[in-house]
Amino acid sequence: MKVSSIGATSSTASSGSGTSAAIANLQKQIEKLTTKLKDLDASDMDAKAKEAQRQLLQSQIQTLKAQIAVLQQQRQQADAQKSEKNDRPDSPNQAPSAVRNRTPGLGELIDTYA
Repeated sequence: MKVSSIGATSSTASSGSGTSAAIANLQKQIEKLTTKLKDLDASDMDAKAKEAQRQLLQSQIQTLKAQIAVLQQQRQQADAQKSEKNDRPDSPNQAPSAVRNRTPGLGELIDTYA
């Protein structure tokens, strides 16, 4: 069983490419567990042991799917933060470049005092 390695995989997958690799690794583990689940019917265990093994495998598959969902959500949040960072100006006090670089109009250079 590879349950102990699953936690380490999700904690190391904070970067974009690391997240993809971790998801791929978890999907491979799901495939292996699914194969074991299918092979369980052909095994010569007694019914009680088969049912216990089936429940264990199904819970491990659900855990892996949940971890994949968490990694996908973290990746989406990171992507959203990157795009948000790219969309906003460099500093909040800095005006957009169109306003900053415009030349003053005719009446803007004259001071009027009454």
